[in-house]
Amino acid sequence: MSTAFCTLFRVPYQVDASMKSTSRLKHSSHQAHHPAPIPPPPPPDDIFPSSYLEQAFSTNFHPCIKLTAQDEVAIACKKMFRNQLHDSLCLVACYKKIDAVIQNGPTCGLVALQMATQLFHPNRVPAIDEILTTAQNEGYTIQGEMFSASDMSRLARKLLHCETSVLNDGLASRHAIVQHILRGDPILVPYDADFNFEPCCKRGHKAHWAVVAGVIIAIPKAAVTDLRTYELNSGLTNLFHATEKSDKEALASLCQQGTLYILAKQGKSNWLGLWLYDNLQLSNSNLIEMDPNRVAEGSKYHLPKGGVVEGLCNQIVLLKKPQ
Repeated sequence: MSTAFCTLFRVPYQVDASMKSTSRLKHSSHQAHHPAPIPPPPPPDDIFPSSYLEQAFSTNFHPCIKLTAQDEVAIACKKMFRNQLHDSLCLVACYKKIDAVIQNGPTCGLVALQMATQLFHPNRVPAIDEILTTAQNEGYTIQGEMFSASDMSRLARKLLHCETSVLNDGLASRHAIVQHILRGDPILVPYDADFNFEPCCKRGHKAHWAVVAGVIIAIPKAAVTDLRTYELNSGLTNLFHATEKSDKEALASLCQQGTLYILAKQGKSNWLGLWLYDNLQLSNSNLIEMDPNRVAEGSKYHLPKGGVVEGLCNQIVLLKKPQ
């Protein structure tokens, strides 16, 4: 029966059974010789490629790989110093790992607080919606913005059930602040964020929040008498990590002999920030007004009576684990 006849009179086109069988065999044979490729499994969480410091800045870096605290610090140092470390210089680091949280909308302060929560209650970190709702109910924010260090302190105390305090001289008390960080307690710092999220001075127009969870001291090796209680980084021979056995008081005293950096995270990047302490201090002290473009937009924000300069300028929030 021809195909034309079947089509004309709407008769189902008949295909010989042997043709069907042959077709299936050919199809099966074709599949047998060309099996679908099996995608490779993701790498285990605890295994790093040997050149992870280089791969971390390439498109081949696998997003499933989880960075340890030491890995994060090493990558931050690699990014900052770009192979320009002299053999006579060593970096001594102390950092409590915090997983990055990316903000949605003007919630940088709330996200910084959420990240800090990981150091207090790692198994029950509140969702950002819960933090936002609490802040709104307390009258601290409208859209998620936090233009008051005092309000941030009260919010942290309510959510984290920890001790909080606001320093009104910013980062001026360097030794005390370093001691606070070396004890494993974080600091919430408002500052102006540049295009790469590092501290800058824009008069508060780029006001942002970060959580500081570590320090690095760059110091001549000759000034360090004993590094036996520190762990040498496997990727950078100049980098040493403090351990539980390290003398934190002695480490804090090294700040007077070397260059001090802080390790921080903020809600617009997954990477650990490594910034000069002096730059963050200067940025924190220049927060004096809201961005005029924001004001012109007419969006509603909760501001203290004295504006940004009263709420943020030269102010930081110390968070301390309850005794």
